[in-house]
Amino acid sequence: MKKLVLTPILIFASLLLVSPVIAQNLDSLKMELKKAMDDTNKVNILNELSYQSYTISDFKEEMDYAKKALNLSKKLKWQKGIACAYKNIGGAFEDIGDYQNALLNYSSALKIFEKVGDLNGVASSYNNIGNFYSSQGNLTLSMK
Repeated sequence: MKKLVLTPILIFASLLLVSPVIAQNLDSLKMELKKAMDDTNKVNILNELSYQSYTISDFKEEMDYAKKALNLSKKLKWQKGIACAYKNIGGAFEDIGDYQNALLNYSSALKIFEKVGDLNGVASSYNNIGNFYSSQGNLTLSMK
């Protein structure tokens, strides 16, 4: 019985501790973004802001930062940044329930990660695609 009572209390307490850290991290990233030049570092900041926005369920910001990262990456012709942005855009589409566009962007990210030989990106993309199919109840495709 004690475990049943303590579990929700521990979860709630951990959320209280983590939330300020995430907010502080977002604020720090936004300050860095203001100072950043239009280079790969700025793309990384935008992609991280996209991810951090996801962690607080701000899906509009998640999408906005990812699209900005995509546009700048294309301008810079930086393939890894483009792939990361597509991955984040896919996540944002999945979060808002647009599953067709989610899968399209996850697949775009995968192709670019494969092309540039980024094994971590390839693994992350396969994970996203597998989780996507699993959440849709298609376990056969999720295992491919």
